[in-house]
Amino acid sequence: MVKADQYEGGPLRFVALVPHRDIRPALRDWQARLFASGLGRGVALQVWAFPPAAPLASAGPLSAGELSALARALRRGAPGGFSAGPPLASHEGPGGLVFWGLPLEPAPDPAALPTGSLFHPPLLCAFITGGDPAEREAAREIAALTPAPAIRFRAAATANLVLEPLKPGKDGAKPFEGVSLVWKTGKLHWLPRN
Repeated sequence: MVKADQYEGGPLRFVALVPHRDIRPALRDWQARLFASGLGRGVALQVWAFPPAAPLASAGPLSAGELSALARALRRGAPGGFSAGPPLASHEGPGGLVFWGLPLEPAPDPAALPTGSLFHPPLLCAFITGGDPAEREAAREIAALTPAPAIRFRAAATANLVLEPLKPGKDGAKPFEGVSLVWKTGKLHWLPRN
């Protein structure tokens, strides 16, 4: 469950791998099909779309030099690029939010990642939900009915990513209930070609 004190504490910060915009149409199409299939409706499901990125760690913000060093380390670990594809997977993240997406291969070496809670293996995320078990099961059932794409990409960047809640929930409501979330992506630091 998302903890209210985490929400009131301000934005949640991540370090992420951001694929080149060429893969965004496939991800957005999948997201649109997920939401058209009923994701976010029924069983009071708390669902938010996620930008086209793979959170690597709950940490940050990293400096430009740290993001560039991380980009070089990621390229050394994946000289041929990355792939992400079915089956859908999930990870519990900060504050009990659940991140849903496609597992990223090859998974980065945890030693190359910044200190912080790691998402291992990272997921090329499509959406996040609250942590209520009934909501998780509903999301899993809906997503199982919506075929996920298989994605390959070589061009990618590292960036700081921030989740900012726009308004607090009502007293007595579930944490994050009635809250809009805004994602902000920092400057991209591209992985080298070689």
